[in-house]
Amino acid sequence: MTTNTTCQNLLAGEIDDPAPLYDYAPDKTAAIIFFIVFGLTSLVHIGQAIKFKTGWLWPVIFGALWETVAYIFRILSITKDPTSKSYFIPMTLLLLLAPLWLNAFIYMTMGRVVHYFLPGEKIIGLRASRLTLLFVGLDVTAFIVQVIGAVASTSSNASTSKTGFDIYTAGVALQQAFLIFFTYLVIVFHRRVIQPNRATVRTKSWKPTLFVLYLSIILLSIRIIYRIVNYASGTCSYIQQHEAFFYCLDSLPIFVAWVSWNFVHPGTVLKGLEAKFPKKNKKGMSDKEAALEMGNASFEMQNREQEAAPTQGYQYQR
Repeated sequence: MTTNTTCQNLLAGEIDDPAPLYDYAPDKTAAIIFFIVFGLTSLVHIGQAIKFKTGWLWPVIFGALWETVAYIFRILSITKDPTSKSYFIPMTLLLLLAPLWLNAFIYMTMGRVVHYFLPGEKIIGLRASRLTLLFVGLDVTAFIVQVIGAVASTSSNASTSKTGFDIYTAGVALQQAFLIFFTYLVIVFHRRVIQPNRATVRTKSWKPTLFVLYLSIILLSIRIIYRIVNYASGTCSYIQQHEAFFYCLDSLPIFVAWVSWNFVHPGTVLKGLEAKFPKKNKKGMSDKEAALEMGNASFEMQNREQEAAPTQGYQYQR
């Protein structure tokens, strides 16, 4: 079926027609290539998490695995039955949602970076652990919105499907807004850490990690802008009808971001106990804060004893 016929069916609301699943002839070779490269970066990330004992980096593993599985479904969809939704729907959901794991990963990494290089300091009035919770919470919000939109977009009803794409587009726009806010945070950290009085041994190793953080933000933004333009321009747009845009502006940027973290893995920089967030006691204080409070209490008690001692002596002499 030609592209023009497909568009006519879509515009007429004949969403059940099998042809609209792809508005182009999907390339199996490209799908196989991205399955392989995402599979490789997934394996490397798993190995690095084990080697560097960075269990907190599980989002980057989940995201890469989701991408890998998505391309398995894409290969099956192309080779077995391009008209079946059995492979197309899970492929679509995974491709749409997997990059959100990358967002969560860079948010968590940035929190650890702030804690490691600027221990005890606050950024935008929040400590490093609170920054991580804030941005992960924002990412979860964007994730929920996009899940709702992505699921609705796979509906056989034309109206529901369009509403789903609109909701998903709003979700990625929200994701981009959070990224812009996050970029401001990274810039604030960058300006602080380059101050002359920060010239310590530890601060010399922040540059590669911060560079990849900036790179990830740019690559995620490219992918988000592509998705917004793609869905905003309509089903029969030039972008929608050419698979090259999908691979160049979605698959490739996300892959480059993931593989960049293989070369600049946080585990090579964030080492030792200083890289871990301090554990809180029942009062919500870290071990250092509790020790400091105990020391202050002891000091105050000694002062009170010293002040009381002369008075007691005077009363005894009388």
